[in-house]
Amino acid sequence: MNVTLTLSDLEELKDTLSRLLPAVKSSHRVEAMARGFGWHTNAALRAALTREPMLRSIDGQAFTAYLAALRFLNIPPDVLTEAAACCRLP
Repeated sequence: MNVTLTLSDLEELKDTLSRLLPAVKSSHRVEAMARGFGWHTNAALRAALTREPMLRSIDGQAFTAYLAALRFLNIPPDVLTEAAACCRLP
């Protein structure tokens, strides 16, 4: 799934991921989200989006791999896609 991201979309995505993954700390969710959109850190994601909206593919495996490395196991790889769909990202 491809989405166009803006800085304001990130806030809505963070809220949605909070509801979908309440056991995962906020900082871990946003770092996983950044990896799921192809950045290495949340800071890099935010810096890129300050310049312009960006079209990105969702990488559910990168999202869940980051969380698995932090011992959050059994997170479905489609949860980031589900969050994007809930936020109605284009």
